[in-house]
Amino acid sequence: MPRIEMTGLAGTHDEKEKNGMREVVIVDMARSAIGRHGGTIKNVPFWDLLGQTARAVVERNKPSVSPESYDYVIMGHVKQNTIRA
Repeated sequence: MPRIEMTGLAGTHDEKEKNGMREVVIVDMARSAIGRHGGTIKNVPFWDLLGQTARAVVERNKPSVSPESYDYVIMGHVKQNTIRA
């Protein structure tokens, strides 16, 4: 993989590595559908919605960010229906 030289207020990429800092990049964000109580997605588990959302972010950014280059992905959900609680 070619090394990309990045400069900014914190210094170059090499300087960041020497100081024990890692480069962090936010690629994108997305949200899943929000349904009504008893609505059309009432039987869809949150992990399925989360998976669909993650795939959409990867596909949307594929031309510029290869799926193999993601080190960490942070995802979560806020609410779940009472059946799955």
